[in-house]
Amino acid sequence: MKKSINSSLKQLGLIIKKERKDRALTQTQLGEISGTSINFVSQIESGKTTAHIGKVFRILQVLGIELHYQRGPAGLILPEILNSNKPGNRKK
Repeated sequence: MKKSINSSLKQLGLIIKKERKDRALTQTQLGEISGTSINFVSQIESGKTTAHIGKVFRILQVLGIELHYQRGPAGLILPEILNSNKPGNRKK
């Protein structure tokens, strides 16, 4: 495994923080828009693991699935889960 789960969470948090700031949103505003809280946004941005997100990343890691992001129409972030086990991408 290339990166630890905590490292991946920190990277995801940095991406979220950068994208939030690029849109001139506060953590409070992002929490309200996303239906979460400022505390949750803060924890994600700082790479703090919660039981749920940590388990999700462990499962993704075990399955060989990488989480990628890209900006979509109107600057929205559209997460894409790319499965490395798709036909043609399977490791032998």
